[in-house]
Amino acid sequence: MRESNYLNMKDLSAFLGSHRLMEASIQKTLYGWYLDSELYGQQLWALGEEAGEEEQEVRQTEDPAALLKLMRRRMRNRSVLLLRDKVLEKEAEMLPLIESRILRSGNSVFSENALDFFMRAKENASSWIVGHYDEVRNEYTRSLLCLFLGFRGTQGLLSDLCLEAERMARLYPGESYDQGPALAVREMILRFYRPDGEK
Repeated sequence: MRESNYLNMKDLSAFLGSHRLMEASIQKTLYGWYLDSELYGQQLWALGEEAGEEEQEVRQTEDPAALLKLMRRRMRNRSVLLLRDKVLEKEAEMLPLIESRILRSGNSVFSENALDFFMRAKENASSWIVGHYDEVRNEYTRSLLCLFLGFRGTQGLLSDLCLEAERMARLYPGESYDQGPALAVREMILRFYRPDGEK
C-alpha cells in the first residue's frame, strides 16, 4: 500500500456506486462502534456480567508479553474493556509487540483487539501499517487494518483502499473482507471532502 494521487469526487462516486455494502458484517459493526466509541464502551460495560476469575486475571496481569497472550483469548465484555485499558496504559511497551504479532497472526480475536488498540492509542500507527501492509499474512487482519486507515490514515491512501476493496471482493466473494477497505473509503470521504462534493 502506498500514498498516491488524490481521487476526485467523480471517481469516488463511481466506486461507491459499484461496490457492494453488506447489510451485516463484523467490519460494519466495528465501524459503527468507532463512530461513537464512548457509547459503545458504556453499553458493553452495562451489558457485561462480572467475569470472576477471568476479570481478576486481567486485573493482575502486568507483563506486556502476558497481556499480548490475553489479547488472543475470547473473553466476556467487561474483561475485554479492562484488557483494553490495561494495554493502553502500557502503550509504549505494547505497540512494538502488537505490531510484530499483527504481521503473522491469523487469530481473529487478536486482530480485533489490535484494531481497538490502534484506534485508541496516542501514537498514530497508520504510517507503520502502510509500510508493512504487504507483510500481513491474514486477509481478515488486512481488512481491519484498512478500516483503521479510514479513520486515521491520509487522503493519499484512498486510491489503494478502493483497489484493495475490489481485490478482496474479487478473490473472496463469499467473505466480508472487502468491507474493511470499502468502509474506510466512506469514512475518508466524510473526513476529506466537503458535503458539496468538492475537495
